[in-house]
Amino acid sequence: MKTGETVGLRSNYCTDGIKNAHYFNGRLLTADALQDEQAASRAQHRQLAAALGHGVVHGLEVSVADASTTLEPVLRVSEGLAFNRNGEAVALRVSGGVQVALTREASGSSVGTGVFSECLPPTKEPTNPGTYILTARPISSPAEWAPKSGYLPTNAKNYCDRRYDVEGLEFHLIETGALSTELTALAQAANDASAKGKTQLAAIASAAVSKYRSALAHWCLGTGALDPFAERPFEAMADSKAPLQSYGGLDALRVQGILTCCDVPLALVYWTKQGLQFVDTWAVRRPLVPPERSSTWVRPMSLRREAEGHAALLQFQQQLADLVTHSGSVHAVRTLQAKEFFVRVPAVGLLPLWNGSRRGFEYQQFFAGETLREPSPPPYASGSAPVFIEGRNLEALLRTGLQYDAVQLGTEEFLWIYRVRENRQAIDTATANAPQPYVVFASGSIPYFGTPDFDLNRWGYANYT
Repeated sequence: MKTGETVGLRSNYCTDGIKNAHYFNGRLLTADALQDEQAASRAQHRQLAAALGHGVVHGLEVSVADASTTLEPVLRVSEGLAFNRNGEAVALRVSGGVQVALTREASGSSVGTGVFSECLPPTKEPTNPGTYILTARPISSPAEWAPKSGYLPTNAKNYCDRRYDVEGLEFHLIETGALSTELTALAQAANDASAKGKTQLAAIASAAVSKYRSALAHWCLGTGALDPFAERPFEAMADSKAPLQSYGGLDALRVQGILTCCDVPLALVYWTKQGLQFVDTWAVRRPLVPPERSSTWVRPMSLRREAEGHAALLQFQQQLADLVTHSGSVHAVRTLQAKEFFVRVPAVGLLPLWNGSRRGFEYQQFFAGETLREPSPPPYASGSAPVFIEGRNLEALLRTGLQYDAVQLGTEEFLWIYRVRENRQAIDTATANAPQPYVVFASGSIPYFGTPDFDLNRWGYANYT
């Protein structure tokens, strides 16, 4: 039966179906038959994996293993499991993970052999430092030997063959390719800034490097790419084409064939002549994302958008933590301004505050130039202070923020600023080991969470109308 032909009720239609080996008494059991069985089993497992989605199940976390001055950086990847877009498992079973040197091994690769022959090696290996995506893809490698006996082809020249095809994974660096004019300019500024650093990660607190990292992350996330949906939701639905189904930097790399369906992105790596400048996990790492619920209404029904909301929040918090760690003195952290180090901030985020010797930010300084919505100061504080929310509402606020796009800094969009009552109260009553103070910021597009709840009011930590 040909593609496109009409199929009647109860008509058998098995074109391109999975071929399961059929066994019967008297059949000669050969390697071909068992290989057919294995192929059918793999195809069925891929169908199940496609229903679950592609992305990282757990682990496979990337961190810096060697922060020395070497131009051959070494990363550490933890034990974990992922599925690529082909529905193939990408597993690292080594307890404690492995160290990955960002150089190509001199020995031959086993990619393209065994059960993952579709995952061919890249046509171009990285030779110069730059901006890359670290990916993992499945491989198989033959292991051990087994004797041959009984039925053999007449031209058999030996009586042994491999016993196993062992599944594993291989790491690759994939270049991000040509970037937009804006990103190219930020990349040049970041390269100039990193040239002043003497060691790896020395420029991580540089405003230029940090801003490039932020812009790259949101390029990968496709932030803002779906804005036209609100203006023209019906125009792209002709011929059942989903509006804006392909967007963002990762999709662009897939369209160009640079990022394949075999690859599972793990981290964004910026590597210059001065060494490794940053490793950003959540710019490209995603949890399992199942297929779209609708082939037309992608934006309002998409679980991908929720996953990208998670990634945007975690990427910002990771980059913020790196700035706190690498920004030198406590005073240097206090004076940082978001607009100098970030292009966007997530719709909701947590900002650690300075408290004596504890490293953190001053939120008025951090958001200098941005529009903040704050109430009158409560009696216990001097100067302006944000409203309180109950800790039980914090998770709801964070989850709500996953549905909103990141906030472009330097615009007139305002931010809500909240304190969490339990955090402030614990600080005020602690005699030792007080928790770190923090504020929660939220996009002005998100409904207000500071509405007074009179049954939850606590003197000195309440909101008043």
